[in-house]
Amino acid sequence: MFEVLTSPLIKTRPSASFLLVALLLSLLLSGCREPPKSLILTGKTMGTTYRIILAKPDTSLHLKQLQESINNELVKINQLMSTYIEDSEISRFNRATTNEWFQLSPETYEVLNYSLSLSAQTEGKFDITVGPLINLWGFGYPNKEGLPSDIEIAAVMPMIGWQFIELNPSVLQARKNKPLSIDMSAVAKGYGVDHIAALLDKWLIKDYLVEIGGEIKVKGTNNQNQQWRIGIETPSLHQSGAQQVIALNNRAVATSGDYRNFFEKEGVRYSHTIDPMTGKPVVHNIASLTVISNSAMEADGLATALMAMGEQKALGLSKKHNIPIYILLYKGKQFTSVHSPAFAEYLSPKH
Repeated sequence: MFEVLTSPLIKTRPSASFLLVALLLSLLLSGCREPPKSLILTGKTMGTTYRIILAKPDTSLHLKQLQESINNELVKINQLMSTYIEDSEISRFNRATTNEWFQLSPETYEVLNYSLSLSAQTEGKFDITVGPLINLWGFGYPNKEGLPSDIEIAAVMPMIGWQFIELNPSVLQARKNKPLSIDMSAVAKGYGVDHIAALLDKWLIKDYLVEIGGEIKVKGTNNQNQQWRIGIETPSLHQSGAQQVIALNNRAVATSGDYRNFFEKEGVRYSHTIDPMTGKPVVHNIASLTVISNSAMEADGLATALMAMGEQKALGLSKKHNIPIYILLYKGKQFTSVHSPAFAEYLSPKH
């Protein structure tokens, strides 16, 4: 999960893809001269919270109008993409007849198109149709006790398959070529972050941090005219703190981790990250995986996909495509880290 440290350090906690985790902000004292005060806007959205830091707000800024605009945009996105809203666009698409074209909004089409592209790029490790497996393993709704049998898994597998969704870009339509449902929660929060960042740009706000459920995008500098410093949280339920600090401006960051969403059965640890190929939770020693990108949606989706791929394949793909990633690995009761070459430029002293 991510945790942000401000003034001038911002701690971040890695955000798990299927677990919505709020960003923690803690103000730190530094220096003898008090910096300009940041403005912080908060609210609820997408089953979690949002937090926006305006580092050097203009005194003429109409904050009430700005927050109303932010809330309206987030309500719109949630109404389009939430599977918990019965009449949302995604819910209606999931109920649509197989092989019939369904008209999508530009927003939903953009997120769906990116999701399918990411599925192709990661050879199916990212799959927005994996929901039935998540529910089968007890990580979705309703909660299920006990481990599914191989027969139960085999019965669900025909409901999985991103490649059975077809798009028509000329008219922004989509159709399912077999009965299935989609859930874009692994990228929707990131899309929301990008969308609100674009809104702040329209308001000519130059220095900000936007966070929804742990996904972050920053622009400009913080209130001390320094890069935003974001700490990747130590993956532990029993202690908090920044395992590593990164320095960012004009970038987005997201982290996927399983240490807050797993269960143990007969001594075996079962992660909430499901491998769509096997129908079972992934088995590896990754505690959390952080991705930096220009887009929060891309960082969000890649963190989920690379987490499912495992250490070696994730590093291989990141090197091939020059993706900045940072992986924390379980090593007994401690953690060790590895990162791609592209991540090195973002590393910052911990204190």
